[in-house]
Amino acid sequence: MSVLNEKTEICDPELDLMLAELDNCTNETGKEAANDPDHGDSGHLTADASNDVKVVGSELKSLQKKSSGKVVQRFCAEEDMSTDSKSFKLYPEGVHELDIEKVESGIKKLRDKISSNELLLRLLKESPERFLPTTSDYDGNESLRQKFLCINLLLNESLLIAPVFRSFEKGERIQAKEGEKAFSRDKQLIDLHWIYCKSKAAGRLRKVEFDELVVWDKDGFYMGQALHVVSAGLSPETKCKRLSISTELQTTLSTLRKNAVSQKWRRIEKDLSDIEQDLTDLSDSPESRFDFNDIEIRLQEWTCLKLAKWSNTKATEYWSLMTGIILDDKNKGSIKKTFERRQKLFKGLNRRVSASGSL
Repeated sequence: MSVLNEKTEICDPELDLMLAELDNCTNETGKEAANDPDHGDSGHLTADASNDVKVVGSELKSLQKKSSGKVVQRFCAEEDMSTDSKSFKLYPEGVHELDIEKVESGIKKLRDKISSNELLLRLLKESPERFLPTTSDYDGNESLRQKFLCINLLLNESLLIAPVFRSFEKGERIQAKEGEKAFSRDKQLIDLHWIYCKSKAAGRLRKVEFDELVVWDKDGFYMGQALHVVSAGLSPETKCKRLSISTELQTTLSTLRKNAVSQKWRRIEKDLSDIEQDLTDLSDSPESRFDFNDIEIRLQEWTCLKLAKWSNTKATEYWSLMTGIILDDKNKGSIKKTFERRQKLFKGLNRRVSASGSL
């Protein structure tokens, strides 16, 4: 359900250069970032989402197909738990060490080298294993961790693919190893940066504080203070409340979510299996023209509609966040009409009708 799920072989010298740059992006000492005028003492990142991918005409269907991956995707974050007296054992406070200058140096180098969002998405499609580490890989592998953060913070800057759709491995909360703890906290850091970038792009940026520390404001995102947030011995639910993260934004995050939002994702994940079975049955029906190869895309569309409470306009927004494809006004209208037809299809599934003319 994400462009990060399925590896494809692409022969492109420019992509080879980008992969080499990513491998080298964490080998510097961070001096470049220290000399960068946009770099603050506490870790200062700015967001720029100006390189939009424009999709026109027949490109749309092609990009839909390229964006599909595994049929069923795990959207659930780490298990959410109540903030009772045991919460400090479940969510231990600790120091989350990170070489901020090295990360910022790597992001700057990638930002300078990657010429477009389209190239970045193709880079992700080519080598997903570089961006989707497992918690076992994460433990003690500082280079992998730096690359993971660099590429995901760059995705945030470009507003490409919301964190919940990036196929991050689900971690464990209880008796977690050090690698699992670091991975969970880094995902929270990515979530925080995504909120900052989305708020800035929407013109709704406000100063956000946590324990009297400014996490971000109109001048930028302060990674040092954000590390304090992710290290706090509090549940994701409590952090969401203290940071006043809206429910809609939580729906797009990988880890920082209230219990109700995580439960919503669990219901969607359960229902996806049923929808997949219904679509498979439909494709097997001799009276149906529905193509089995379209199931993955239909599951994406069903997920978007479910999240949007069956609003075609809102589903179009979720579709863009899921695929990383930024639509112009003309193509937004085209996608909305597509969702109108899909609603008829999905309602027909409930009645076990094989009227595939709506496809």
